[in-house]
Amino acid sequence: MKKCDLHIHTKATISDSAFVFSIDALKQYISKMQIDVIAITNHNTFDISQFNSITQELNNTIVLPGIEINLEGGHLLLIASNESSEITDFESKCNHVSTYIRRATDQLSLTQFKTIFPVLSKYLLIPHYDTNPKISKHIIDNLSSDTFA
Repeated sequence: MKKCDLHIHTKATISDSAFVFSIDALKQYISKMQIDVIAITNHNTFDISQFNSITQELNNTIVLPGIEINLEGGHLLLIASNESSEITDFESKCNHVSTYIRRATDQLSLTQFKTIFPVLSKYLLIPHYDTNPKISKHIIDNLSSDTFA
C-alpha cells in the first residue's frame, strides 16, 4: 500500500497564516510518515520553479503539481499529472486562477473554474466536503462526474 499526502502547502499566500517553508522539515515529515507521494497544493497559486526544486530534492518521493482553489465559498484541491508535457499547461491555468484571486475573500465561480480547466477528467479533484471551508453540495453535485475522492 502507498501512503500519500495530497495537501502540502509550501508557500504562504493571502489565504494562509505566515510560515516559512523548509525542505528539510518536509523531508523529515516524509521520512517519519513513510510517505510515497505528495502533492503541492498552495492556495490559488502554483510555483513551477519551487515545484521543480522540491521534485529534485525528493528524488525517492513522487511529487505531483496541484492547487487549492477558492471555489464558490469552499476549497477544492485540483491535482495534475507530473508529466513534463502537462506541467507548463497546468502552470498557465494556475496563473489564470491567480489573476482572479488577489484577496483572501476572492473566489472563482463555477463558470470561471470550468473555463480555466475545461477538461476536468485530466485532474484529480478533492473537494473540502467535511473540512472548512466546505464546498457546497451544489458544487459537489456539479463536479460529481469528475470527482473521485
